[in-house]
Amino acid sequence: MRTFLNKIINILLPERHNYKIVRASKKLFITPSVYSIDGLTVQYLLEFKHEKVRACIHEAKFHDNTRAQALLGATIAQFIETSLIKYDLVVPIPLSKERARARGYCQVEQILKAGNVPFKTDILKRVDRPAQTSLTKEQRLQNVQGSFSVDSAKEDLIRNAHILLVDDVVTTGATLRAAQAALVPHQPTSITCLALAH
Repeated sequence: MRTFLNKIINILLPERHNYKIVRASKKLFITPSVYSIDGLTVQYLLEFKHEKVRACIHEAKFHDNTRAQALLGATIAQFIETSLIKYDLVVPIPLSKERARARGYCQVEQILKAGNVPFKTDILKRVDRPAQTSLTKEQRLQNVQGSFSVDSAKEDLIRNAHILLVDDVVTTGATLRAAQAALVPHQPTSITCLALAH
């Protein structure tokens, strides 16, 4: 009886292709690399071109898939554990208030939580702007200029700190560059830009 009901459910509500890939995944194999563009250096852990990586990113970002978040969180945790730098602050790239309200969660925060990585959400604030995904490289650069600010009450946490700035995907580097630019005036010792995938 249960098998019959499952078949009916699967016909009426078929599983997403990405969901199936994530469900079958045991582990993501980190292939750390560096992406440099216009003076910005971003470390990334996974290749977005791989189907399993793409599926995890999409499921974590758009469907709040806890398994995808756990797989991605484990990769960040492994990166931090093996890093030569001891990070004082892990700062996820925040969503705008409008996007956070619409989605109900920030995927980068969910991924860090799933990896048991302590992080601070009150360091950077983001101004509402159009989503980056549909913009050209030039439009992305203009869209994010000045879109991040630092909470003045948190300046002392930033000063002399080793900061790990985390985003899910790097394409042009515009978002990470803008976030880094907001942090630099507050004199951190270092800022490492990290993306899960490129």
